Amino acid sequence: MASGEAVEGLRFQFYPDFSRLTLASPLHALGHVFFSLSIGLGTMVAFGSYLKPETHIPSAGVRVAALDTVISLFAGLLIFPTIFGGSGAAPGPELLFYTLPKLLQGIEWGWLFGVAFFVCLYLGALGASIGLLEALVSNVSEMLRLSRSARRWWWGSYQFLVR
Repeated sequence: MASGEAVEGLRFQFYPDFSRLTLASPLHALGHVFFSLSIGLGTMVAFGSYLKPETHIPSAGVRVAALDTVISLFAGLLIFPTIFGGSGAAPGPELLFYTLPKLLQGIEWGWLFGVAFFVCLYLGALGASIGLLEALVSNVSEMLRLSRSARRWWWGSYQFLVR
């Protein structure tokens, strides 16, 4: 990848172009916020119910937000220069499953970064799936007054039969 194209990707990430904002931009941002909050609220309630009583929630929230921001910045440092680097990558699944592995093959220890990246991707998807399912499981379980053991067996059997 040419360094000028990579610099263009970094410029895209760190220098906003306010001239591209329109009157519809705040509505798009609000739509994204409400979508994220509606998905995240169920997972926050589900995972929050498992916190120890002595957990200091504001400091835990700051740690989660800081880690999320750092990971997002690193992801942007990988993705935007790759897209702007002339690799012909299209955003979406092609970038994730074709262009990124191809890029990582070209660097030293790239296979290790690739394994780490895809393990993190898998764990993130698994955690989100568990969180979304846990909101449903805990609500149904409370309505039916199932024990935790019965709940695990019931939902595990259901998933096995449905899948």
